[in-house]
Amino acid sequence: GNLVTRSSAAAPVEIVEPLLVLEKSVTPTSGTPGDTVFFDILLYHDSTSRAPAYNVAITDVVPTGLNYLSTSWDQVSGPLADVLLSDSDSPVLTGGWDEIPTTTNITSPIKLRYNAVVSTEAALGSAFTNTITTTWMSLAADTFGERRDGSGDINDYVTSGDADVSLDEVRLSKTGPATVTAGREITYT
Repeated sequence: GNLVTRSSAAAPVEIVEPLLVLEKSVTPTSGTPGDTVFFDILLYHDSTSRAPAYNVAITDVVPTGLNYLSTSWDQVSGPLADVLLSDSDSPVLTGGWDEIPTTTNITSPIKLRYNAVVSTEAALGSAFTNTITTTWMSLAADTFGERRDGSGDINDYVTSGDADVSLDEVRLSKTGPATVTAGREITYT
């Protein structure tokens, strides 16, 4: 027989991966013990992302010094969570989506929120950093039977967002007379 050899240049292949953005903010950013603070979270595709994100999991651990207000963990907008938002392991808050489509972008994000109260035992002048983490995959199914851990390896993505709350320092000062006569009333301002 005849030996036939054919060769052709390989066609370029573009790998398209999802890229999520996670933003977190708090209002007010400072306060005193007993004050309520309001956390807002936005989750959406980056403008360069052109593929859906799959198996998206979100975890927020409310730090010591802030007391989560029960049942305030809520989704305000965006595709509804497939894995219900949960605060049953408070101060750990969780939720998940089987898929977040690319239409979930900065103009129509998933918006989550919850409230916390600054502990009455928190030291004045201290600060609390509250971090939320999201992991996701680029494939709808884990075809290799591996559980992804958010380490950022192939098909395993992670991002996080922070919000800081600081406690005001309270300083008292008083003014009044330098000397007084015993038995006389003193007025301080």
